[in-house]
Amino acid sequence: MERRMDKLSVFDEEEEELILDTPVENVSINNLEFYPVGRFLTDRNVNFLAMKHRLTSLWRPGKGVCIKELNPQRFLFQFFHVIDMQCVLDRGPWTFDGHLLVLH
Repeated sequence: MERRMDKLSVFDEEEEELILDTPVENVSINNLEFYPVGRFLTDRNVNFLAMKHRLTSLWRPGKGVCIKELNPQRFLFQFFHVIDMQCVLDRGPWTFDGHLLVLH
């Protein structure tokens, strides 16, 4: 199972880079470490609003989290404190609607 998990990626094999359609506010070199990008292991689009409400209610970060849809299958998770982000990463893996969330 560990070998299969090593092959998981938030990037599709044919994609070279992710281009944002809209600018991400307040992103600086100093705080990029609090911005994991995630995708669900499915070919279907995820209901963004339902996913956003479900994950924020499960995670309940002390300083909050902002989830932005980069494209229909990629999401930016902005944490406002390293402890909140680390708790989410440590308590995973996370799923929504039966699909595994891969964070990078």
